[in-house]
Amino acid sequence: MIDQEIKKANASLEKVKLFRRGKHLTLRGTFPPKPGDGDRPKQYIISIGLPATQEGVKLAKAKAQKLEAELIYERWDWSKIDKTTPLQPENTVEKLVTEFENYYWQTRQKTVNREKNYQDDYLQPFLYLPQDEPISGDLLKKALLTLQPDSRQRLRFAVAYGALAKFAGISIDLSQLKGNYQPSTKRNIPSDLEIEQYWESIPNPAWRWVLGIIAAFGIRPHEIFRLNISRLDEYPPILIVQEQTKTGYRLVYPLPNETWVQQWQLHQRQLPKIATEGKSNRELGAKISQGFNRYQIPSPYHFRDAYAIRGEILNVNPATVAQWMGHSLEVHYKKYLTHINERHFNEAWKKINQSAPNV
Repeated sequence: MIDQEIKKANASLEKVKLFRRGKHLTLRGTFPPKPGDGDRPKQYIISIGLPATQEGVKLAKAKAQKLEAELIYERWDWSKIDKTTPLQPENTVEKLVTEFENYYWQTRQKTVNREKNYQDDYLQPFLYLPQDEPISGDLLKKALLTLQPDSRQRLRFAVAYGALAKFAGISIDLSQLKGNYQPSTKRNIPSDLEIEQYWESIPNPAWRWVLGIIAAFGIRPHEIFRLNISRLDEYPPILIVQEQTKTGYRLVYPLPNETWVQQWQLHQRQLPKIATEGKSNRELGAKISQGFNRYQIPSPYHFRDAYAIRGEILNVNPATVAQWMGHSLEVHYKKYLTHINERHFNEAWKKINQSAPNV
């Protein structure tokens, strides 16, 4: 809503515009050079100390109109600019963030997914900083200390601020401030029987197909939209995950064997009606999670976890299962196999004893 108010205010302004930086408003325009700053007009940003609120926009617009009048009637005088609205210094957070973003996209190809990741992983933490203050190690530390200790947010922001500090040539160690965030490992992983019951409970055939593919092949939710299923009616049935996914092209084999592939007719693709144009992998994955939630079944990641654990119980080489799932062996052990519980131990023990010779 505030962005719409700013846009509306700017429509009636010509030479000076309003901008929102975090929770505050600034003015930007091309003004006569400051003393000692050359002979030609330059773009400057003026901090006005107003909050990004509806009332703040009204006051900021009035200030902008006053500055425009000074320009039009050639009465501009830097000495008369309100001392509470100093010019933005050269090494401000805003300026550095702009340079960082330019460099970021010079070193990697821009895609929908990467743009979304940049906004979440870098831009969001950067906007939390005071945009018109000079960048410094103390400023970054102060911002981190306002966040809850040992939280995921503090960890994310610490990584982003570390990258910004390195880019700016600031020597700072944020490792002690990022905390010790540990995601919850408590997940109720469905058994194979429960998975079949969930599949049967879904009235929509397209969403049944989605659950079946994720359960049988352990793929990520967004990968539903990036699949080649042409080899699912072969033996062994092989699912091909395409390049435009988180970890790119890979082959995936079903667990357990081909039972669910045949039983659920997974070679016949049926996708739910979800718009994919211009959507990032993260956004597509969220759509799948929302669909599962509507049918009151666990998160799709729980079925992916079940696939990883099933591979362990069936004694498939963990390195092989990790490749099928598209992650490293370290991630496979630390993130997925941590969900093994007593039920899985019992299943593994029974399997061993079923195959043991009678003495």
